[in-house]
Amino acid sequence: MEFRAPTVYYKKNPKARISGVGAVLLVAAVFLTLMDGYEKFALWTFGASILIFFIGVVVTKGDLTNVGVANAIQLAVSTEGIRIGNAYYPMGQINNIEFDIEGYAGMHAPSIAIVGAESDGMGNHLRFEHTGQPVECRFYLGGLQHAQQLGMLFRTFYEQHVPFVERRGLYRTFLLERMSEKELKENLLKF
Repeated sequence: MEFRAPTVYYKKNPKARISGVGAVLLVAAVFLTLMDGYEKFALWTFGASILIFFIGVVVTKGDLTNVGVANAIQLAVSTEGIRIGNAYYPMGQINNIEFDIEGYAGMHAPSIAIVGAESDGMGNHLRFEHTGQPVECRFYLGGLQHAQQLGMLFRTFYEQHVPFVERRGLYRTFLLERMSEKELKENLLKF
């Protein structure tokens, strides 16, 4: 079983800073409303912050993110090893494998405070040590089927006793499902 996914990279998006300035001014306007005698200044600051924020949105064409999907650089994980782009790490030289799965694209994201928010699928991390050196890779889960393929890899890892940890933020998971410590131990004993 081999799991493949495009990697996620950090991109420079200096135009997005315009909207960031608008957001900072909005916070400043809120604080100014709390101070006596600054109500008019707070109103002007609020108006300017909204205008600057929307100018930033228009200039960036709505793309305020600083990450993107690198389809050319693939992550491939199997019981034999891990490949990130052209770099290959044999399983015998890897320790402390940890998958931190935020979610797949379109998945309801309870970790985001906005009601109805969905994951963009780009917040997933793979971390491990290769010959004592830390390696980290962000990867993209494009949908439910892609996440199920990752779950099948996890099942293969469990069956072949490949030591690894899967989690969602601070919480441990088992086959992508959040579990208590007791449930986790019970499920791990099955393998």
